[in-house]
Amino acid sequence: MSDGYLQTSVYLTAEDRQMLDELQQRTGDSRSQVVRDAVKKIYLDEDSQPSRRTRLIEIAEEIKRLA
Repeated sequence: MSDGYLQTSVYLTAEDRQMLDELQQRTGDSRSQVVRDAVKKIYLDEDSQPSRRTRLIEIAEEIKRLA
């Protein structure tokens, strides 16, 4: 694995999978790119909801700790 990258596992419901497949078709991006873009959007758009942004940061830190 290259430096600067973190491999994660995400378990999707059937509804999540359908939404992800639709986003991949619409954007032409890979699954990983769609997920990265979604995480960035959530993180960057959270200025109006700091508690949700804080929670996302906590989750990211937990993922790093487990990796």
